[in-house]
Amino acid sequence: MITETLHHYRILEKLGSGGMGVVYRAHDQRLNRDVAIKVLSSELMGDGRGTSRFQREARALAALNHPNIASIYGFEEFNASGALVMELVEGPTLADRISRGRIPFPEALRIALQIAQALECAHEHGIIHRDLKPSNIKLQEDGSVKVLDFGLARFLEPENGSDPNEASTTAGDVTSRPGTIIGTLAYMSPEQARGLKVDRRTDIWAFGVVLYEMLTGRGPFRRPTSSDSIAAIIKEDPDWFLLPEDTPALVSRLLRHCLAKNPHDRLHAIGDARLELEEILSPRAAGGATRFAPPASLASARARLLLWTALSVALLMAALAGWIFLRFRPAPRESARFSILLPSEAPLAPASAMPLAVGRSSLALSPNGARLVYVAFVSGETKLHVRDMASGEYRALLGTEGAHSPFFSPDGEWVGFFAHDKLKKVALRGGQPIVICDAVLGFGGTWAPDGTIYFSTDYSSGLSQVAAAGGPPAPMGIRTQLVLARFFPSLLPSNRGVLFSLQSGAVGVYDFRNQNERVFLRGGTSPQYSPTGHLVFARRGTVQVVPFDIEHLKPAGPPLQLFDRVRTERDGAAQFTFAADGTFIYASGGDGAVGSLVWVDRSGNKQPLQAPVGDYSAFHLSPDGSRVVIPINTPTGADIWLYEIGRGTTTRLTSDNKSSMPVWSPDGNAVYFMNWESGTPNIYRKTIDSGERIQLTHWTGNGGWPSAMSPDGRSLVVARATTNAKNDLWILRMSGDARMSNPTVEEIPVLTSSFDETLADVSPDGHWLTYTSDESGGWEVYVCAFPHPGEKIRISIDGGEEPVWSPNGRELYYRFGTKWFVADVTLGERFTASRPRLLFEGPFANIPSYSYNAAPDGRFLVVEGVEQEKTLTELNVVTNVFDEIKRRTQPGEK
Repeated sequence: MITETLHHYRILEKLGSGGMGVVYRAHDQRLNRDVAIKVLSSELMGDGRGTSRFQREARALAALNHPNIASIYGFEEFNASGALVMELVEGPTLADRISRGRIPFPEALRIALQIAQALECAHEHGIIHRDLKPSNIKLQEDGSVKVLDFGLARFLEPENGSDPNEASTTAGDVTSRPGTIIGTLAYMSPEQARGLKVDRRTDIWAFGVVLYEMLTGRGPFRRPTSSDSIAAIIKEDPDWFLLPEDTPALVSRLLRHCLAKNPHDRLHAIGDARLELEEILSPRAAGGATRFAPPASLASARARLLLWTALSVALLMAALAGWIFLRFRPAPRESARFSILLPSEAPLAPASAMPLAVGRSSLALSPNGARLVYVAFVSGETKLHVRDMASGEYRALLGTEGAHSPFFSPDGEWVGFFAHDKLKKVALRGGQPIVICDAVLGFGGTWAPDGTIYFSTDYSSGLSQVAAAGGPPAPMGIRTQLVLARFFPSLLPSNRGVLFSLQSGAVGVYDFRNQNERVFLRGGTSPQYSPTGHLVFARRGTVQVVPFDIEHLKPAGPPLQLFDRVRTERDGAAQFTFAADGTFIYASGGDGAVGSLVWVDRSGNKQPLQAPVGDYSAFHLSPDGSRVVIPINTPTGADIWLYEIGRGTTTRLTSDNKSSMPVWSPDGNAVYFMNWESGTPNIYRKTIDSGERIQLTHWTGNGGWPSAMSPDGRSLVVARATTNAKNDLWILRMSGDARMSNPTVEEIPVLTSSFDETLADVSPDGHWLTYTSDESGGWEVYVCAFPHPGEKIRISIDGGEEPVWSPNGRELYYRFGTKWFVADVTLGERFTASRPRLLFEGPFANIPSYSYNAAPDGRFLVVEGVEQEKTLTELNVVTNVFDEIKRRTQPGEK
């Protein structure tokens, strides 16, 4: 917006941003003065809840007129949410001042008095601030103080038309959900931390925290991790001995009354604090009678020493007693739930920002829970950001552009990640990333204590291992009959093995003792081991737990749902992470595999079909464009359905839960598909009219799946898995009448190499084959003669997959990530192709195998994801999750 004009305000510069809004300096061209303009962040402009909160801030400021509160000048129309025009307050924040050290009494108390006066004005108008902290307080050159940012404020009594539940929410809640909290953890009151109802006394608590921090230079409840901070807020007293020895007794008493855990024991009105501060600052309060000595009025150094000795002995005995109690009768700790806001300019990256537009894991907590690393979406590119969980401060990690799938080193000082087809690491203390090895695509890693990194590199390889110091990666001897990709590895304790997910949606483990792997949990992804003896995993937008026998590497009971509405991407990447201290963080969302079919024209305009929403895999449009065969995945498997576009009806074609990858015959009377009833994927044909089903292949071990049919209906191109977990292209050549009950099938290799050749299509004239290969080190689109390949011609320039001929044979389409490209082609005895150009851009779901079809009328059939493309600026935090797991899985214990 810089240099733009909003009504009669010329935008000059960006001043800052928060979880909801961005603030700019602007010049009022009518009144010739500089102002501050706050607009809702772009990610929340379409969110009615964010707009409601923004408008609430405007109403709150309009109701207040006080010299210690930044004034509002107006509310202007801007996009769908409006813009706040406010007084421009120059000067540093109180947080800036505290960062230089504790503030002397006279200065600190004068600042506190003005804060109290501002809060008193707000409370008298029925408004509580709910996010009072030093960074929301400005210090001006003349010594005056301004309280800012009433974006989280609410009216004490719900207004007409407002959500009646809002009175139950706590600081920073964009929605009205009792029991959920948003805000700055270090300044939350105990009732906020518990998600309970709040009133004026939560501002009084925050006022006490700010005053304590001014006098000591540190927050009273700031701890290394969020769970420790929550526990301190709820159960611990501030360290009163950090206060200067000459702290006036009245100040000590005021702090104790502001920071009482029980709101009934706290000051009931901020006006009482204002009166006490005025009393302290008055000339008659300057005498020694009001001076403060530490607790018990220690009169001498000897008395102080005796007291400390007694206290030390008492504390030692209490600690010993506590240890004995906890050792033999541990009591589960309460879980607290709250939310943290990400910077509006660096939200959580959507799935479309990842390689091939396939979502990856985007959250990682350090082992001790002190720092969160997440994949941010900044200026159209991903980048790693780190959040200090105690202070709430964010910073970008330099050199991590294009990053995804972060994971921590065991000591929490390094972060591994993938970017630009490389596995890298970066030190949190600073410095540029270091390349460890090549890793095309990358689907997660885990870092062992001995310095080994286990990782997943692409769709066609098993797990690999490499030294964290760098070097060539080595495969882990995966059994080749399990041909699906292995994603999201996670190390088990004591080097017992590595958990992983199969692309089909199952959990497996690589056993280090026996050097083999097994699959033991269907319908799960992103597994991680919990010290409670459970596996934590994702299943269709939920997080579940299952008891796990780590010695025998198998489940020891049924799974149980722990959380719902957890964002899970299409290939199973679940956006959750947890640490050894029991802190659990997740992004809200749902099952990213669920989507709906839509038409897209060459300009990217969409038109939805009436087909049901579902978890689709590779669908196929009939030659005349009137019908679609759609494999729909369920927790128990997959079946193929026939959808009539004109009538909007759906009919089941298979009912074995083991069928997928359908391809139409040229006459539209039969469907060829993959079925894995025998344990090996084999090729079948089913006639639409008669329902006759025959098996064309009888493979064992490595199987295959159909990709395309030649125009004469005699040659079915299939992709077959090789012993090195790659794919080769073969032809199933059917002699005689291809539609007869028992055709003779000849298996002919077409493209076989050490690389991956897959996703193929035969040209309308039957003379050319287009396919996808990784021989260049990344996915690219090629063309060769068919059925006898000779020279291959590369079509894509900087990445490509899923090539499809246009029905008229004049164009060749392909996809890469969120973009669709087209090249003009000439078929015949000699093939020519133009330089590809961008046709349209999504995002649309990138499902396994082909994720779009070209229709005879020039449109494209694609899947529009329901959850995948949302950018999020809010994450959910749960503390003491291990105690929560114990309570949920052992209901008889307390």
